[in-house]
Amino acid sequence: MLQRIQKEIEETYRIVCPAFVGDFVLPEKSRESFSKKIPWLNLTEEALLVRRTDDAVDVGLWFHPRVLKRGRRSKWEGRTLRDRKALLPLVEGVSHFVYFLWRAERDEPVTQLELEIQAEVDKFVLLAPFAGPDRIHALLDELFLKVSWRPDLDPEVRNRYETAARFALKYCHFLRREYLEPSRPHAFSSELRSFYRMNQSEKIRRIQQ
Repeated sequence: MLQRIQKEIEETYRIVCPAFVGDFVLPEKSRESFSKKIPWLNLTEEALLVRRTDDAVDVGLWFHPRVLKRGRRSKWEGRTLRDRKALLPLVEGVSHFVYFLWRAERDEPVTQLELEIQAEVDKFVLLAPFAGPDRIHALLDELFLKVSWRPDLDPEVRNRYETAARFALKYCHFLRREYLEPSRPHAFSSELRSFYRMNQSEKIRRIQQ
């Protein structure tokens, strides 16, 4: 499941991630250990864990056990919109993993806000083909407006999530208006690949123009 999501992200943006996501998912014992050290992990469905040393970066991908169980029962290719929406935590985790390592391989910096913006866009891009033009507005509302945040979230973290959702919503409305509703698939793909390669400042300027 995770490999197939990774493949779809790579094909969408014409990139190659330097590692396979399945090799970096924390096993059960590691998840138990991390959840004791970092209690808030038990309250989230996915998280990219990064530890920097002087000459290396260690990466692990956390998924709540119920998310992995849901993924094992499902298939990715050929799923309906409803089925794919149920797997969004997997999409978000894989998005973070692929984007972080792809940028790291190029020795390019990446911020947490940038990771969140790209993940929000990825969720829309991977679901939109299954929505159809008559359901695109509803999909945008579900992804970006009909959401709630844990009341115990750190204010800084919550602000980052809200900011990422706001930027992503504006950009995805732009994609809908300029490329999806006129049905311009080649131009849509070109725009997505260009946006993916932008850094945070460039992405925000593109969204706000």
